Amino acid sequence: MSKIDELLKNEKVEWKKLGEVCQEKFWIMPSTPKFSNDYKIPYITGKNIKNGEIDFDNVKYISEEDFLAFKKNRSINKDDILISMIGTIGEIGIVKGNNKFYGQNLYLLRLNDNIILTRYFYHYFTQNKVKNSLISKKNSSSQGYIRAGNIENLEIPIPSIEIQEKIVKKLDKFTNYVTELQSELQSRTKQYEYYRNMLLSEEYLNKISKKTDGLESKGYKVKFVKLGEIVDIVVGGDVPKDNFSIIPTDKYKIPIFSNGIEENSLYGFTNIAKVDKKSVTISARGTIGYVSYREEPYFPIVRLLCLISRGDIVVKYLYYLLQNSKINHKETGIPSLTTDMIKNIKITLPPIEIQNIVVEILDKFQSLLGDTKGLLPQEIEQRQKQYEYYREKLLTFDVSCAKHTHTHTHTIISNSYFDLLKEAGEIVGVSVFGVELKKLEYFAEIYDGTHQTPKYVNTGVPFISVQDIKNIYGTNKYITMEEYNKFKVKPRKNDVFMTRIGDIGTCAIVKNDDDLAYYVTLALIRPSNDIVLSKFLKYLIESNQGKKELSKRILHNATPIKINLGEIGKLKFFIPSIKVQEYIVSILDKFDSIVNDISKGLPREIELRQKQYEYYREKLLSFKRND
Repeated sequence: MSKIDELLKNEKVEWKKLGEVCQEKFWIMPSTPKFSNDYKIPYITGKNIKNGEIDFDNVKYISEEDFLAFKKNRSINKDDILISMIGTIGEIGIVKGNNKFYGQNLYLLRLNDNIILTRYFYHYFTQNKVKNSLISKKNSSSQGYIRAGNIENLEIPIPSIEIQEKIVKKLDKFTNYVTELQSELQSRTKQYEYYRNMLLSEEYLNKISKKTDGLESKGYKVKFVKLGEIVDIVVGGDVPKDNFSIIPTDKYKIPIFSNGIEENSLYGFTNIAKVDKKSVTISARGTIGYVSYREEPYFPIVRLLCLISRGDIVVKYLYYLLQNSKINHKETGIPSLTTDMIKNIKITLPPIEIQNIVVEILDKFQSLLGDTKGLLPQEIEQRQKQYEYYREKLLTFDVSCAKHTHTHTHTIISNSYFDLLKEAGEIVGVSVFGVELKKLEYFAEIYDGTHQTPKYVNTGVPFISVQDIKNIYGTNKYITMEEYNKFKVKPRKNDVFMTRIGDIGTCAIVKNDDDLAYYVTLALIRPSNDIVLSKFLKYLIESNQGKKELSKRILHNATPIKINLGEIGKLKFFIPSIKVQEYIVSILDKFDSIVNDISKGLPREIELRQKQYEYYREKLLSFKRND
């Protein structure tokens, strides 16, 4: 029986209506107040509620006076629960502090924490089947909303507070992993945007021009032009209703695009191409300013403007440039862009040669955003599915259904991400991270252990060799202090052990200054920590780059294979600044922890496929009644 099965075994569950476990409950729907950016009190709606969080980035603002008037009747306190009743029905947010804010189109719940924990309710309520059940009961008005009675009558299984706490602890681990990975994804996106901004700046474009063969002699400088001087603009038309299909067919293969973000812009298919050249499209009404790059023929419909180069600008360069630009638009009524507004946008225009270089670099950076090895979208999705899987399992209390097979699958960050960063910078002779190629001997001292097979004793100084590299503090071999005193170089904190005979290139970091003896099969590397961090060096040696360097110097014909001590110092690595090392180590540590550290909540038994997780979610939340 698994630990989770044991946790749920014989647990008595009482079913209660949500209305029975609330201290207070009411619907927040004040009269619409006056908004102004001069005010300071955030005013949220259902669109600001998602995944237990409240997003205050895209809100309107109300006055202190209106806020106090609303608060008299309905205050919002820490640990209150907000549920969206219109639009994004069933989305839930938990108030984390005594923030000053208000909103509408939301239900507010204040639970009795002697009966049910807020986080327990969150995990239960976020199940698809619970939300779908509520959505199916929305009223038939034009917008459709959940009635208060449907919320109040929702039945919830209530185990003991002790079991709730344990369930929350387990499920929160999964949500924390997903949050960390999503944060990592956002960091990488910002990194991409930083380099895009840098590469498209006037200063940098002029700098590249001077370095590019043939351009310096021409005295070329970046020009400023209006878009109307270098592009033709095609305005989207009406949907070709007589030649239209919602899905692609043999006859209708050409996509029809409307405005909006990429995943929502596909309207249908036709057999007519209004644009058959590479182009950039811009959403021109409602969701405005969203830029897409198009290579294949397509048909644009209203609210979409299509920019086609006349030859002086590379279309992909224009795409990146417009991504990096703020496009002014009309603020009155529905936000919109016009052809004249686009024509009057001023841009920096380097020569074609430079445009192609910038495109090549930014293509590499952008590939990282969609590369599972670089940014782990599949890993994020997998962790989310694992959370859902165990949420179902932990909230069913039906151990009879807890059967599953184990599957080992995970995706972790790869060295290709860092290789691509370096490669992108090298194209124009720029050190992306201030990276320098250095020999190991330049920034580390290298030693080996005793060449004499020691005489072991029952107690004394711990002695390690190759087979102990995975756990250098778990050895059961010891030598006398007298023998240890013969060692010229004794390990100290932050030294790095590396295997050099048989298994070559596996590393371990010395965590303290305790006595520790080592055999000749291990190399002791003492890095200069002002140049390289011990942990970063370990990751480097064990990376693909490290394996390639080692392979050049390994004596493959020796039995067993080995690398001579003098050759280790010749290993070459790209060494960024300490700050960058710290950042990279923090990333890799996270994923190392996720994959390998059982105490973090991800033993192999929970490295399960998506469907397995969903299976257990359903089982654990399909409560049996004792009517």
